[in-house]
Amino acid sequence: MTAEALSRAVHPVVLFLEVLALVALGRALGGLAFGVKVREELCRKDNPAAGLVLGGFTLGLFLALAGLLQGDAGTLAADALDVALHGAGAFAGMGLSAALWRVLLQLDLRKDVLEGRNLGAALLIAASFVATGLIYQGALRGEDSRGLVAAGFFALGEGALFASILLYEILTPYDVAEEVGVKNNPAAAVAASGAVVAAGLIVGDAVAGDFVGWKDSVLETLPYLLPAALLPVVRWTVVNGLLLGFGSADREIAEDRNVAVGAVEAAAYLGVAAVLVILL
Repeated sequence: MTAEALSRAVHPVVLFLEVLALVALGRALGGLAFGVKVREELCRKDNPAAGLVLGGFTLGLFLALAGLLQGDAGTLAADALDVALHGAGAFAGMGLSAALWRVLLQLDLRKDVLEGRNLGAALLIAASFVATGLIYQGALRGEDSRGLVAAGFFALGEGALFASILLYEILTPYDVAEEVGVKNNPAAAVAASGAVVAAGLIVGDAVAGDFVGWKDSVLETLPYLLPAALLPVVRWTVVNGLLLGFGSADREIAEDRNVAVGAVEAAAYLGVAAVLVILL
């Protein structure tokens, strides 16, 4: 390998190692912020619910930080500083997400995950972290998408994500929060988690793009957020109609606690979201 090739390789290697360090730091800070002794929960108590949450948090951080590595490379020092600064922003974004889902999803990390070991609640919390990472990544894509611009579009995207979750709760015949948090229904948790990550895919793509001014950029973004609000339609058409032969996914999930149907519903949300992101 030539000296020039080695020199080119140093830049991505350093940034990759910095991302790994930031993920480790984020895990430590998250444990402190939420009062969780991570190693004790995973290795001594063997708490699978804690593992799911940590997995979602870690993946969300990786996705968020990956947005910093896109675009043209600058100097190594400038890029390293950029990754560090926006890594701090990713930590703040994850904290914001946690504050919102605690209210909206009515899930409590200590009661439901650490004490109750509720795998459904943990999966839904993990999905919220993953969706947040996708949105943060999207907010960093495009020309001039740094600083206040990234923060503004992340806030817009996060608001749209939780608006879509609220609409999902309203339009779902059963009480999603009760099924997941109180009744510990894994089928409802799997279906809802698929809807949350699917919304994150759509919203993250919607907030991406070159910044051309606040008014024009926001107006251009808004129409691309709308598909996230239409995810319940997927249940009525794709799941109930095409996949279940006009059966009732709601009855299978709420009454029979059928995880297989919940998985099919989650897959339908994710598949439709992936297609919409490409088409739009």
